Amino acid sequence: MKCEVALNHISDYVEGRTEAPLRVVLEHHFRECAPCRNELEGARELAELFMTLPAVEPPHGFRAQALSRVSAESKRSPSGLLRWSLPLGNYRAPIAGLAAAALAIGLLFTAPSFHNVPTTGPNPNISLPGFSRGSIPVPGSPELLISGGSSSMPRPGEETVLNLIVQPSADLNNGRVLIPRLSSGITLLSSNVPTDRGRVLWQGSLQAGRAIRVPIRLRANRPGVHHVLLYVEGDRQSFQRLVLIPAVQSERQAPTDTLEGDWSVSETMERLADRYGVIIAMDLSHERQQQTEIRPTLPRSALAQVAAQRGMQWTVLDDVYNLYR
Repeated sequence: MKCEVALNHISDYVEGRTEAPLRVVLEHHFRECAPCRNELEGARELAELFMTLPAVEPPHGFRAQALSRVSAESKRSPSGLLRWSLPLGNYRAPIAGLAAAALAIGLLFTAPSFHNVPTTGPNPNISLPGFSRGSIPVPGSPELLISGGSSSMPRPGEETVLNLIVQPSADLNNGRVLIPRLSSGITLLSSNVPTDRGRVLWQGSLQAGRAIRVPIRLRANRPGVHHVLLYVEGDRQSFQRLVLIPAVQSERQAPTDTLEGDWSVSETMERLADRYGVIIAMDLSHERQQQTEIRPTLPRSALAQVAAQRGMQWTVLDDVYNLYR
């Protein structure tokens, strides 16, 4: 079977609408063809993500407003969000429709599972090297996020760069970013000032709605999932994240079994970080035991399942998976 033919049937295959003879041929092709298999995984992930979205009651005039904004976005960026990366065929239409619907909903609502948080831009008013300040104009975005600064999966002995993005909803006075605790198997490479509270990476004040990006350089010295506890604190507010960094020797294989257990959020996330070899940053404000079940799937869908079970939100920034209230 040619790749073009297989790709044209992906939508029906994912939705279980292919007849047995064709399904057998498609399954054989996907096993043998890595590019088509990647497209299949992406299609499954997209379908699963839509299944995790809760029902939303649209406001009055939603249809007209959504179509207007989708039309405007299509004219502004015809090769961007509304186009899928596959060849033209039966597959493009349904995926493009889903993408258009997702864009419309995202433009009108603060989605419960996704926030498109851009990187903060440079600001000539800030003099500290290695930092940048700007604005993240995303309604409802969390006040503390972690993004990735490295282009590859963390491996033992190699440097990993994370970006701590802070955008307080109220003025942050006499604030500082510090690491009170990190695993013994990981080394902090960034410049810092040791204090009785932890290692301080930045200090200053920040106006509400403004943002800073603090780069954090780390090196995992041995395989395993390493913990880094991050604090942002000021006169009247504080935020914290536990960052789980898996140092792996090789690429993880797609899981085939279901994860089940009575775990806390951090226990669940540590299993996912190890299972998929991805960095996870999580809010510890609701660290409670709960029966958890995660079907075998891709990392984004796994995080979506946990977020739905816990009543939390999530986003992915440069390959770092953030889970928060």
